[in-house]
Amino acid sequence: MTSPMPNFDCPIPTGNEFKKWRLDNGLSISEATEFFGFKNISSIYQIESGKRGVPKHIAMVISMTDFGVLK
Repeated sequence: MTSPMPNFDCPIPTGNEFKKWRLDNGLSISEATEFFGFKNISSIYQIESGKRGVPKHIAMVISMTDFGVLK
């Protein structure tokens, strides 16, 4: 069975690029945690420090906002 979700290829940002995007868009760590559906802020800290990769759903949101789709 194939997935109903299309396969979107988008660049995966680094932790530093994610942090810059978050700050450029005025999101606090708490706001980013809630926006992306994480249960606690440690997930954002782990992404920004490079201990955890940027999940694809976050990369897709960043790509869409960079292209003005969500602004």
